[in-house]
Amino acid sequence: MAIFKFFKTPKPNHYDYKPMYWDPVKEERARRVREIEAINSGDAEEVKNRLAGAFKKKGYGSHPTVRKKAVFKSNMILIATIFVLLLLSYLILYLNLPSLLDFLN
Repeated sequence: MAIFKFFKTPKPNHYDYKPMYWDPVKEERARRVREIEAINSGDAEEVKNRLAGAFKKKGYGSHPTVRKKAVFKSNMILIATIFVLLLLSYLILYLNLPSLLDFLN
């Protein structure tokens, strides 16, 4: 009898998923309550965290046009830098190439 159990098929695994309800309004309210309690308690570390969060909110994520303008400005600076470097390398090669070729010959 033990010989026939050699080809035993495995049993299927059970998937036990319990969906979780997420309430973003409740989570935001709890975050604000924690901030207010930290302000009232005067904890220095919580004040630092609150200030860091305020700076993050004031950054590029606060308004889409501000971020768009900053990215455009950054791209223009990058393009101008590449153009200037290409121009300088062309001038250096144009002016020094004859003397470089004479040196190699």
